[in-house]
Amino acid sequence: MAENVIDRIRKAEQEADETIRAALEKAGSIVEQAKKDAQTSVRDHEAAAQAAAAEKVMAAQEKSKAALEEASRDLDAQMQELLQTARARQPEAVQKIIKALV
Repeated sequence: MAENVIDRIRKAEQEADETIRAALEKAGSIVEQAKKDAQTSVRDHEAAAQAAAAEKVMAAQEKSKAALEEASRDLDAQMQELLQTARARQPEAVQKIIKALV
């Protein structure tokens, strides 16, 4: 009978060891999966942040391009105005030069 009790104790110890080993394996598996999930989440967030940054850069480039085009149009308009003024005053300037030479 004592051997029967000892056998039961040994069997219980083996079962406990197996249960502990299985629990440790399961915990290790859970930790590994959590690590993989965290890495995937980080990559996803990085990709989303890069995409958002790229969109902002593109929007800023478009805004800058539009501002540059507007400034170019304004400059062209001012240049045309100056040319018109110069052409309109050309006869007067020629007369002043002739008077100065005579």
